[in-house]
Amino acid sequence: MSENRVLVYFAFIGFTVACCVFGFAFYLNQQAVHIDPAMVELIQYLVLLVCPPSLGLLAADNARGWGLFFAMLVIAVENAFVYVAVGAIARVLWRRRSPPGRDPAR
Repeated sequence: MSENRVLVYFAFIGFTVACCVFGFAFYLNQQAVHIDPAMVELIQYLVLLVCPPSLGLLAADNARGWGLFFAMLVIAVENAFVYVAVGAIARVLWRRRSPPGRDPAR
């Protein structure tokens, strides 16, 4: 598999994860669901783990409509870049681990 294709997959996964986080946040915001405070804290940690740029939503606290859409789009693209960086680091570590003379990316 091409090295660049792997990074594109990582970018797609990062973008998709951010979109899922936003969808989950809107679902919880629209539903009248009581969630245990310990579970809320766990969810917050998981969101920060899988989508670190989501902290940028603090700046868009009062955004509505298109402003919120563009803020979420920028954060999703930032998360895609974070995942590409993680994929590039994983690729370098994978190459170091492979035996000499063998290209693990193919």
